[in-house]
Amino acid sequence: MGVNRNRTRASQRFAAVHELAHPYLGHHGDISFVEEEEDPVLHTEADNFATEMLTPKDRIISLAYKHRDPIPLLYQIMRVHDVSLEMACRRMIELEIYRGAFVCFSELQPFFAYNSKGFSLEAEIIYDLPKIERGCLIAKHETIKGVAVTCYIQRFRQSGKFLAAWVEDSTANPESLYEKLLDKWFGNKKPGITPG
Repeated sequence: MGVNRNRTRASQRFAAVHELAHPYLGHHGDISFVEEEEDPVLHTEADNFATEMLTPKDRIISLAYKHRDPIPLLYQIMRVHDVSLEMACRRMIELEIYRGAFVCFSELQPFFAYNSKGFSLEAEIIYDLPKIERGCLIAKHETIKGVAVTCYIQRFRQSGKFLAAWVEDSTANPESLYEKLLDKWFGNKKPGITPG
């Protein structure tokens, strides 16, 4: 198995676990190392395996219980699980920790975007974001299509990329979706964590 050393450590880890998933899941035949040539079903299965191995659902939910705001939670997921910003954003949307959207972009181009089912943004909203200096974090309340949201904007020092997160306010209070998920997954055995 080979891993591209030109990629980030987080990307290398994901690629390695993805490739190990193929034999573990019983995938037979010619598994291509070129992503475009790989069977899309086998590729998705291996991606899902790698995602669950690197960011286990119960551990992400436990972190969400400690960190209510999306930006601190993203940093914790990336730090604790050594995964990329993109994977952390995708995982929070997949697990329905928040209802909203995460968009990463530079001043020239978009890099990725993930949103909850039924939550959509117009491109103008993204382009109308305030230009912020490096390292600044802005949180502002707004309404998108009649839904109250809080917009979090972070600019990353090293890359100069922006991350904007729009989170429905109804999912950021004690009756939020991730509280319901905790009840569903842990029941009366919630982790011994005090919400912060």
